[in-house]
Amino acid sequence: LVVGGATAGNMYANITIDVKNGSVGRLLGGSIGDRVSLNNWRYPENTFLGYTTINLTGGTVQELYGGSLGRNMSALSGSGTSRNLICDIYHYGTININISSAAVVNSNIYGAGAGGVTGYHENSTDTYKDYGKDIQTTVNINITGGTINGNVYGGGYGYTEYLTEAVTADDGGALYGNSNIIIDGNPTINGNIYAAGCGYDSSSKPELAQMIGTSNIEINGAPIIQGQIFGAGQGISGYDEMAKFTGNSNITIKTDLSTEVYGGGNISVAEGNTYINIETGTHTGDIYGGGNLGIIEGTTNVKINGGTQNRVFGGGNQAEVTNSIVTVNDGTSTEVYAGGNKASVGVTTTYINGGKVTTLFGGGNEAGVTNTKIISNSGEITKIFGGSNTEGDVTASEIEIIGGTIGNIYGGNNQGGTTVTTNINVKGGNVGNVYGGGDQAASTTSNITTA
Repeated sequence: LVVGGATAGNMYANITIDVKNGSVGRLLGGSIGDRVSLNNWRYPENTFLGYTTINLTGGTVQELYGGSLGRNMSALSGSGTSRNLICDIYHYGTININISSAAVVNSNIYGAGAGGVTGYHENSTDTYKDYGKDIQTTVNINITGGTINGNVYGGGYGYTEYLTEAVTADDGGALYGNSNIIIDGNPTINGNIYAAGCGYDSSSKPELAQMIGTSNIEINGAPIIQGQIFGAGQGISGYDEMAKFTGNSNITIKTDLSTEVYGGGNISVAEGNTYINIETGTHTGDIYGGGNLGIIEGTTNVKINGGTQNRVFGGGNQAEVTNSIVTVNDGTSTEVYAGGNKASVGVTTTYINGGKVTTLFGGGNEAGVTNTKIISNSGEITKIFGGSNTEGDVTASEIEIIGGTIGNIYGGNNQGGTTVTTNINVKGGNVGNVYGGGDQAASTTSNITTA
């Protein structure tokens, strides 16, 4: 066990931990929970305030926590009877984790620790939270080399075996602050990457590991990433508030990827907007503006500025999204869906300003959309469908062609589902065939206007 902070009492310090060789079982950038009985004490008693930097350039670490670790202790009272001491721990300050060269982490990385609370928020359970009010709390994880054999979390974990469920803070594992995860160089990451936290199956504490802030993930270099990438957290089925993310998430892709990318979370709810920017690289895995099994209560924004993509979705995989915006500026994309794969989206808007798209859908793959709108200003598109692909109903679709080269335009769906009303307005561009309805799918009313 290596602890950057303290094992009892408060810590006011800036910490740097360098691991260059050897083996460490558990590494904490902050403190580990402890508590002493102090009569009439009116000040923090288990708080870390300061900056932490962890540099791993070699050696092996079994468990890595950038923040602090909660712990449940027992002690003898004056009468000789055993009693529990609640050791919730609170952490304030910026956390920097830098992993490079030949370093190995054999399990998960939690940027914001586990069981404790990181950062200031007016609803934090910390009685003395005002002591950390003016201390900026941000988690920065930079991975340029080495091997990670677990998941990477920008947030915290809602559980630790050192805290019983009964004494874990209601917001244990929370990160009240921002997270930044930058991948560069040639590291190997054998797990998933989450910008936020990891929940725990706790019926009495259903709001653990939440994050309130802004998340940023940037993928550069030539990494090997075996898992998936999420702009939010890992929730637990049946707990809507577990590992919930509140804020905006940002993911920038500047390299080749064979894994799936999600602007939202896996099961966990994201309340806010998501932004995915695809700059360069070849991407054989699906890219989603929404989550995998986590809904988005906000607007997803996907920009394709370059690269080669197989399938891109403005919506989520199996989780709903309120609204989506997809913008294609450049690059080559096989299938672009403004909607979701197997889950609905409210309103979708698609802008084509350049690039090449084989098939463009204003709707989803196997999912419906309320209203769709496609605006083509430039670029090359083989087929446009105002609606969805194999199933899913669309209330109304609108396609406006100002410029670009388009082979076939269908106002409705492709193979299944129904688009009730379709509207196509061709103002310019080089357009082949225009069909008011779908290809093999029905539409009720179709309107076509040409210049």
